[in-house]
Amino acid sequence: MRCETCKKLVDSQRMIVYSGKDVGFCSQTCYTSFLYLEKEKEDRNFLYKEICRIFGIGKMTDKLYSQVKRLKENEKLTYKNIANILHYMYDIKQMPIYSPTLYYVPEHKDSAKEYYHNLKKRELQVAKAIAAAKEQELPTRTVKPNYKNKRSSGLKIDPSMV
Repeated sequence: MRCETCKKLVDSQRMIVYSGKDVGFCSQTCYTSFLYLEKEKEDRNFLYKEICRIFGIGKMTDKLYSQVKRLKENEKLTYKNIANILHYMYDIKQMPIYSPTLYYVPEHKDSAKEYYHNLKKRELQVAKAIAAAKEQELPTRTVKPNYKNKRSSGLKIDPSMV
């Protein structure tokens, strides 16, 4: 069999087999680079779907493809970064859409980065608080209602006040 990445001939018993597809690899390095390319392809398809959803278009235009390429090369953004910035601009900040363009993405790069950094920090704080609460779980006791003398326990709510 041939390695999917480097195309070397390799004994089928020595190959690393990828279960998702019928492909094999000669080394861990080739396997890792294949997984990286698969992840990049997945991120690219996600970005294209997000662009179509945000701008309400059926498919990507040549202009949008070239703008994505320019952002990757000049601004050193990944597909996932571009998708996050677009989500921040149009879903979080509710910016008006004038035309399907990625022209304003570099202007919002820093504010989107700060927003997602703060969001991640808040998620970590909540996770720590939940873990601390589980560690300090207070003993609970059950309270049974008092049915003696046909009295009910608890507050009575006046329906006219609601």
